[in-house]
Amino acid sequence: MGFPTAFYLLPLFPMSVPKTVRYWLTLRAEYERRLETEPDPMPRVLPIAKIGRRWYFVDERLREYRNVLDPSDTLPLYIEEYLERTLEEHRSQK
Repeated sequence: MGFPTAFYLLPLFPMSVPKTVRYWLTLRAEYERRLETEPDPMPRVLPIAKIGRRWYFVDERLREYRNVLDPSDTLPLYIEEYLERTLEEHRSQK
């Protein structure tokens, strides 16, 4: 199961979308079009999701979101599981 391309924001780009993000969204849309005709087009382009005011690549292999503009900014992909695990660890320390 994959993620849609930035929740179907293509081809209409709001002015608030950074130029770099627009570029990656365009590449992702082209990749998805090629998927329909080719079994495994290369290179693979990661899906993009907007969380809050930031845009993140959805990397299922690493199980994380990576900020498009700042790759050092990451979030766990399954944030609910992460928060539950953190809460359980905190409770067990008491």
